[in-house]
Amino acid sequence: MVQNALGAVASLGESVKNTFNFSVPFLSWLAVWALLAAAVLLYFVSPRYLVMAWGLNKFTKKLLRPNFVNNNEVLDFLSRVPDDEQLHDFRELRLCTDDEGGPGGGGAGGGGAGGQTGSPKRKDAQKKQKKQ
Repeated sequence: MVQNALGAVASLGESVKNTFNFSVPFLSWLAVWALLAAAVLLYFVSPRYLVMAWGLNKFTKKLLRPNFVNNNEVLDFLSRVPDDEQLHDFRELRLCTDDEGGPGGGGAGGGGAGGQTGSPKRKDAQKKQKKQ
């Protein structure tokens, strides 16, 4: 139970980090523009009026819209930003071409681990074979 709660908090922190690392550019730009709009609003409108409008909204919400379902917009936004584990799971995989010769073999580069190419000597030998 405690480990699940700590995992959720860590995931939330990684989502905040990935928001400002531009891991998902659209959501990052949306956050930048929202923070910019909030800064401009705070510059022109006194915080006293903003607190008064927030309190009025909070206490009259049930009267004006009785069937309203309350939600947290910030948590909704952060749930759409992937954490580090999700980024790792869904990253694009490299394509193995015939020159690289991946783990499946069949390539001229041998069965190198992780799709790595062979040594420079092997590449020179391959070039000489192609010329012949």
